[in-house]
This record gives sequence, C-alpha cells and structure tokens, in this order.
Amino acid sequence: MVDSIAKKIKVVNEVSLASGIENVNAFQARAEEIDGKFDFVVCRAVTAMKPFYGWIKKKLKPGAKVLCLKGGDLEDELFEFKIHYPAVNITEHKLSQWFSEEFFETKKIIALS
Repeated sequence: MVDSIAKKIKVVNEVSLASGIENVNAFQARAEEIDGKFDFVVCRAVTAMKPFYGWIKKKLKPGAKVLCLKGGDLEDELFEFKIHYPAVNITEHKLSQWFSEEFFETKKIIALS
C-alpha cells in the first residue's frame, strides 16, 4: 500500500498488525516513486485517470488490472483518457447497484485492463 501521507501509512500498519494480517507492505511514497511490477493497482480519490495511469503504466505486469474508486461526472475525464490510452479497456461499475446509501449514488469503480 502506498500513500504520501505518513499518518495514513501508520494507520495501515497498525491495523494490519492488530488484525494479524502478515502480507501487507505499506510505504510512505508517491505511486511514481515505487519500484516493481504489479498485478493489481487499486486507488481512491487520487487524481484524474490520465495522469494517474501515466504514473503507473510502466509498473503494471502484463494482464494487470487497475481499479479506481471515482465519483461525480466522469464523462470528460474518461473521454480524455480514451484518447491518450485507446488500447486500455475501461469498464464502469456503479456502486449504487450494490449499496443503497446516498453516498454511493454517484460513486463508480472504474476498471482498467
């Protein structure tokens, strides 16, 4: 897990220790600073899709999946993304199909593959 904010990384480390989860690695860094190749990337409220994907695309293994929690009107953002990354498949999943709370009405999972 990666976040540039130390407080969030401290919470992740404490929760993983308290719950006994052993396969969690948390780093205080920006995504573009992390070395390695990954099968999955999951993000929440990072930035627009185009710059985010630019930061991580060289870190993805072949066949990797990217899942992003996004909210609001994404039409322009996804249009721009598709222009710059036409080979990337995009699937949208509205969270309101699984959760009835008002918070989820405008939230989506954007899956990239």
